[in-house]
Amino acid sequence: MSLRSVFIRAVFVVATLAVAGCQTTPPTQVLPEISFVYKAPIALNVAKIVVRSTYQAPLAPPHIEYRLATTPEKALRRWAADRLRAVGDSGVATFVIENASVIAQPLKTPAGIETLFGAAQSERYRADVKAVLEISDGGGHGFARAQASHTRTIAEDASLNDRQRVWFDLVDKVTRAFDTTMEKNIRAHLASWIR
Repeated sequence: MSLRSVFIRAVFVVATLAVAGCQTTPPTQVLPEISFVYKAPIALNVAKIVVRSTYQAPLAPPHIEYRLATTPEKALRRWAADRLRAVGDSGVATFVIENASVIAQPLKTPAGIETLFGAAQSERYRADVKAVLEISDGGGHGFARAQASHTRTIAEDASLNDRQRVWFDLVDKVTRAFDTTMEKNIRAHLASWIR
């Protein structure tokens, strides 16, 4: 075998491997914004609303907030912007985000189960949110607190787009559960500031 034919075969093998290694990436998924504009705002008899967070998301496993397009903290900030309205002349309402975490937990996958029923669930994601709305004015002080949790699992063969959809749904559901509880608690504990 000549040196030339060895070279041609080597080039052919390398080219074949390069083409085989190429994959098209899945199209980027566009997910909607989590918003609460479809609900009536809660009018508060205060001059201004302040939103702040005391939650510091760890940038290491098992926390995965940094991997989400819409984090629970971002969704809670949007909740405050969409649902709370300052309509008074004095006083301050402070919305404080105390927890906005998403944690991934690996699940044990029984051997062989995917051959019977499809792919096994490999991870559980848990979202926890907690916040307090405090109002202070010349007439007094009051607060309402709410928290919510939601979990989802995902199959071991899930694509990146599948994971992003699960994360979006997780944050959407936990924030909507928070909305229901917080509105109820505002009406129960801050009624004298509602207009």
